[in-house]
Amino acid sequence: MYPAMENAFFHSRFFLKNSLQNIKKRLVLLALSLVNIMTFILPFGYLPE
Repeated sequence: MYPAMENAFFHSRFFLKNSLQNIKKRLVLLALSLVNIMTFILPFGYLPE
């Protein structure tokens, strides 16, 4: 392989791995915030009228 092609391949693989890790982090943060919202809202939802 030519060095330029090899370099581009390595960079694209690195970028893909990075973006996947970022997506995972965002999903985890989103899930945590959803859990926080649910635990905050649910007790008020079950209060007797």
